[in-house]
Amino acid sequence: MHQTRGDSPARSGRFNRLTGSMSGSCVYQACDALGRSTLNFCFETSGNSQSKVGVNSETMTGWLPWAPLGAVILHIFEEFVYPGGFVAWYRRYRIDASRITTRFLVIINAALLIACWDIAILGRRGAGVPYWLTIAALTCSNGCWHAWASFKSREYSPGVVTGIAIYIPLAIFGYNYFLRSGAASTTTALLAAIVGASYPFWSALFHRRPQP
Repeated sequence: MHQTRGDSPARSGRFNRLTGSMSGSCVYQACDALGRSTLNFCFETSGNSQSKVGVNSETMTGWLPWAPLGAVILHIFEEFVYPGGFVAWYRRYRIDASRITTRFLVIINAALLIACWDIAILGRRGAGVPYWLTIAALTCSNGCWHAWASFKSREYSPGVVTGIAIYIPLAIFGYNYFLRSGAASTTTALLAAIVGASYPFWSALFHRRPQP
C-alpha cells in the first residue's frame, strides 16, 4: 500500500495481515492489485493539490468517513438477513454457479468491510479521500448492477433497495462534496471512479463459464 503523510505503519501492517489471510480468492487479489497500483498513481498525481487544501477535519464532515461502512453493513443485512435470499438468487442469476461458495462470499464481504473501516480511520487524513471515492464508486456500481440484474432477471435482487437508495446517492453526494471543497482534484476523482466502477467487470469475468 502506498503510504502517504499521516499514515500509521502499524495500521497499514494490520490491514495487510488481515487481507493477506484471505488471499485464497483470485478475484480479490486481482481487484486489490489493480486498485492499489492505480491508487498509488492517483496519490502521486494529486499530492500537490491535497497539500494545498490541507485535507483534515475541515474538509470532511464528521459522519462522511463512516458513511461507506454504515452503507455496506445495511446492504449486507438486506442481502443475507432480511429479507435475505441473495445466495439462492445469485446462483440462479449466474450461468456458472460453481464458484459462488460461502467462502467466496465471506471473503468478498469481509474485505469490503475491512476496507471501509480503514477508510473511516483514514478519513481525516489525505489518503482517506481517494480511498473513500474509490469505495463509493465500487458500491455505486454495485447498486447499479443490482438494479440491472433485477430488471434482467425480472425478480427482486436482494440488495437492490439499499443499492439504489443508499449506495448511489451517497456516491453522488460524496463526489460532489470533495470536488467542490477542493479535497480531491478532478484527476483523483476520475481515477478513483474508474478503479471502483471496474468491480462488476472483474466479477463478471470471474463468474464466466470456463471454456471447454
